[in-house]
Amino acid sequence: MLAATLKGGWLKRRGVAGSARAIEPKRGDAAWHVHAHSLIVFSETKSRDDSLAFALALRERFLQQAERLGIDAGPQGQHVRVVTDLSRAVDYITKERVSANGTNSASRLWASVHAGDADALSLIHDLEAGAFRRRAWEATGVCQPPLDFDDLLRAGAV
Repeated sequence: MLAATLKGGWLKRRGVAGSARAIEPKRGDAAWHVHAHSLIVFSETKSRDDSLAFALALRERFLQQAERLGIDAGPQGQHVRVVTDLSRAVDYITKERVSANGTNSASRLWASVHAGDADALSLIHDLEAGAFRRRAWEATGVCQPPLDFDDLLRAGAV
């Protein structure tokens, strides 16, 4: 869904140097809830007003794509924060912990499986089936990890 929102160079035309996205599935009382944490890095410093305008435009584009694809989405589920401390942003996007509302993250479920909880194992199998062939992490531009020597050789850069 986010890929459909960002296709066609939309981010690059707005000065984005890179992005990272983590998909976070959690289990509530009755069902799985899946959401994404995204980090967008600009090539130049933006004012708070410019950042807010960008965020609102991104949210509107996202909601239009959701409607076009027949996916239930609303503005209340879209939270945007302007961050200047990169370490706090990275901590947020990569979090894997139990939420305050008591839902289970995948890492918490695996800890329960390790402790012998068969119900947690069943939930892990649900999660694996739903996540089959889906990427949990994606990065572009300056957010991509540097290539190691073997990757450089394969790419013909060395």
